[in-house]
Amino acid sequence: MEQQVKIIRLSEVIALTKLSKTSIYERVKDKKMVPPFSLGGRSAGYYEHEVKGVLAALAAGYSDREIEKLVDSFITKRKQVANDLIASLAA
Repeated sequence: MEQQVKIIRLSEVIALTKLSKTSIYERVKDKKMVPPFSLGGRSAGYYEHEVKGVLAALAAGYSDREIEKLVDSFITKRKQVANDLIASLAA
């Protein structure tokens, strides 16, 4: 079964995490939360499954270093999926 990808906005990230906007931005800066990506103009979004993945890791007691690795893996996967999609569309 294919996973449905959902893009959420900052307000939804705040609702999911119960963190303030400032706390989310601090965590992004410290690589403890996935960064948003541009949707064009001044709009940005987050992949819901990435945010939930970080929350699950926190709930499971992952260390800061483990969370940083998880965030890095999400970012790497974003690039890999984009490159694969672009290559398949260009073929």
